[in-house]
Amino acid sequence: MGKSAKQVSLSGPTSADSTVEMLVSGQRFRRFFEISGDAIMLFNETQFTECNPACLKLFQVNSLDAWRRLHLPDILPDKQLGDFMSRVFFKQRMAEAVKRGSVRFQCKFCRLQGVEFLADIELSALTDSDATMMIAVVRDIDQRGEQALRTAKEQANRREEELRLILHHVPIPVGVYLGNGVVDFLNEEFERVLGYSQDDIPDVKSWWKVTYPDHDAQEQARQRWGERLKMAKNSNGIIPSYQSHMIFKDGRKRLVRTWGRISGNRIIVLLNDITEEQGIAEAAETANQAKIEFLSRMSHELRTPLNSIIGFSKLLKMSGLSERDMQNANRVHIAGNHLLALVDEILDISRIESSELHLNFENINIDELLADVEGIFKPIALQNEIGILRAKPLEPLLGVYSDRQRLQQVMLNLISNAIKYNRDQGLVNLSAHRVDRFVRIEVRDTGFGVPPEKIHRLFIPFDRLDVQQKKGGTQGTGLGLSITKRLVSALGGELTVQSTLGEGSIFAVELPLSNEPHLGSQHATEIDSGEQFSSLTILYIEDDAGTMTLIDQALSSRPAADLLIASKAKQGIDLAREHQPDLIFLDLYLPDLNGDEVLTQLKMDPLTRSIPVYVLSADAMKSQIELLKALGAVDYLTKPLDINDFLEVIDGNLKHENNAVDEVESSTPTRNLSKRDPS
Repeated sequence: MGKSAKQVSLSGPTSADSTVEMLVSGQRFRRFFEISGDAIMLFNETQFTECNPACLKLFQVNSLDAWRRLHLPDILPDKQLGDFMSRVFFKQRMAEAVKRGSVRFQCKFCRLQGVEFLADIELSALTDSDATMMIAVVRDIDQRGEQALRTAKEQANRREEELRLILHHVPIPVGVYLGNGVVDFLNEEFERVLGYSQDDIPDVKSWWKVTYPDHDAQEQARQRWGERLKMAKNSNGIIPSYQSHMIFKDGRKRLVRTWGRISGNRIIVLLNDITEEQGIAEAAETANQAKIEFLSRMSHELRTPLNSIIGFSKLLKMSGLSERDMQNANRVHIAGNHLLALVDEILDISRIESSELHLNFENINIDELLADVEGIFKPIALQNEIGILRAKPLEPLLGVYSDRQRLQQVMLNLISNAIKYNRDQGLVNLSAHRVDRFVRIEVRDTGFGVPPEKIHRLFIPFDRLDVQQKKGGTQGTGLGLSITKRLVSALGGELTVQSTLGEGSIFAVELPLSNEPHLGSQHATEIDSGEQFSSLTILYIEDDAGTMTLIDQALSSRPAADLLIASKAKQGIDLAREHQPDLIFLDLYLPDLNGDEVLTQLKMDPLTRSIPVYVLSADAMKSQIELLKALGAVDYLTKPLDINDFLEVIDGNLKHENNAVDEVESSTPTRNLSKRDPS
């Protein structure tokens, strides 16, 4: 088609007819000619000779005979685009096609009813020795645009119907309203749970009135929803959740969690009635508080008479009684101490279970700790003819970062058991050594051992494995190891046991290694870049003591960092408002409030909205990460925590203080490792 057509003179209709016959007689051409969706016409300078069905349809001509009676001016308007005369314009294009073989251009045509339309036309010239025939392929641009628009609308409508079908069967209430406030859709669950139909709430104004009849509650709900819509515009359309009390159609007042998403001109609203869940949580909290109060009162009520029982029995033992009376007084004294130990241990379990156990972390030298507990138990061991051997650690400054009082309680429990359940003239071996990033403390005894099938029972409260039958008179409550295991877990460590029948047992405690020497020499830390940094206040909102320990220990290499710790969400929010930290790390699953709600409150408060918040969670789901980042989190760190990544975040947020280099070098900055909340 791109080659120059051979110039010939037209010799009349006979030559033209023969050319047309030649073109349309071929089977393949005829098939294409007939089924083509594009209009195809054949003509010469004097008349139309052939066209396909698409051409008749486009120009609204009834038959081929009627078409052949038409002439080119019949389907052209007077003028083309640019105010060119149609006849002149078209003849120029025909001459160009004859010269070049084919030409493509846009041209205005007229249907027989006089309606003009713009078309894309490909005009080709075919010549033989007798005649020149023009073939035009015409495509209606307007019609194609309209068709594309119709197709797009049909697809959009189909997608909307599919979305409605999905939302219709979602098992939670879903409503959709338009930007102008008109309610567009309510699913079945919405009407079933809340009772309202689209007739009850045709628009958003009606919604506020019926669900929040109290004026103040309505204004508060409107304000909170408006704030979240503003936040959604900067978070990929995700509307953060909030909780409020709504009035359902049957008059019930229910606690409902509301969230949603902005999609174009539509706002999709999802609701979840959490009244029962909240009731269960409140009931559990009430029951837990009642248990704590009961145990506290029981402790007080029991300790008062126990004080007399233990005290007076001690006095009786010192008063020169007969041998028989001395035995009776001794039994009373032992029973009183046993009951007192039982009360203390039950209270310990209660504190651990209710997260009321207060921990004060510090660097502890293990050799010194073991020396202290050895000194406490040496007289008791000698009395029971048990030897205690303590191996000196290979690293004299080997230490852990833990709570001294609770760790000492752990070691006292383990060594006490090793003495009580040892064989006559047995041994207790104490040792400690480094294992990767942990310190392993071992208590070995030469007792009777525990069968493998019974080892799991060691940590069940009040289960003493019938040891009294083996060593009659051995005192104990059956709570010691259960408490010890819970304490070690609260300290961020692990308690394990290995036992061999007839040889003895090994109880091992593994705790995170301290990066700071016990002596705690204070000195300015050198920064590799040679730069010095000002202090950085960090708030960590986390309820897991083990993770607190890890973070606190990781920060030991950053003396410029001051750490604030909150174990509950509300306390963390209060600390953030009060102290205005430079950086916040936030756990997602807190005992009193979810992390996404905490983040929302921080970002809504003018006092805290500019503080960078990093989420630190074991939930590594992509959808969760995207949601928290959309709500305003700077980044999302997943557990197990990569310490290097964590320290990079810290270093990146440390403030440069170039004019303080001399001051830093001459001073001895220290780090407050545990500025904890009052709870």
